[in-house]
Amino acid sequence: MDVARILAMGRRWWWLLILGSLFSIAAYGVTTRLRGAPNATPTYSATTTLFATLPALPEPALTADAAKRPWELDRLMATYAQMAKSRTVAERAVRDANLATSADDLVARIDTGTYGYTQLLRITVSAITPADAERSVAAVAAAFGEVRAEHGVPGDTAVFETLRAVRTDRPTPELVNIAIVVAAGLMASLAVVLAFEYGGGAASDERRTERETGGDVRAPSVKEGTA
Repeated sequence: MDVARILAMGRRWWWLLILGSLFSIAAYGVTTRLRGAPNATPTYSATTTLFATLPALPEPALTADAAKRPWELDRLMATYAQMAKSRTVAERAVRDANLATSADDLVARIDTGTYGYTQLLRITVSAITPADAERSVAAVAAAFGEVRAEHGVPGDTAVFETLRAVRTDRPTPELVNIAIVVAAGLMASLAVVLAFEYGGGAASDERRTERETGGDVRAPSVKEGTA
């Protein structure tokens, strides 16, 4: 496609490109109005880190091979991480802290993990406000300790540190959303223009040439001097 053709297309169809962009912005505005702005509800996460200790060995076993202990560190940490996000712990946290949520909802917002081969257990709870996140993670940590003790799970835990809630979602700036919508509208309009130009443009150019020349461009030319 040469530059002259592109400029000619632009002069003929500039209004369609603008119209497509305006329609895209209008559709985005209506969708946002009906469904709510994206990322309208923020998400905050608060974290409490517990230091876990192995169960004490009986006196005769102090010199035993640590690899043969039934509650070695990696298995103990994996057990603690799974217990902390269990429904039993969530139910205790909701009941004891009088949280305004259900146990199932709280379970869905709990995340646990460990820091490599350490004795640190991370408990993170998300919520829509910093206060709710911090209150929930404190309730879960306390409930975990109580449930662990009641069920006689070996070992022990102590709070190592508690971090204040921070916002974890990354909302997209509205200007970026609008720019994407405008670009999509332009691309859609351009596709329509190209389809028209190359789909039905040949016949239109032929008819336009006929009108301008007053003849049939499809008729074969006759050379002078031929019999």
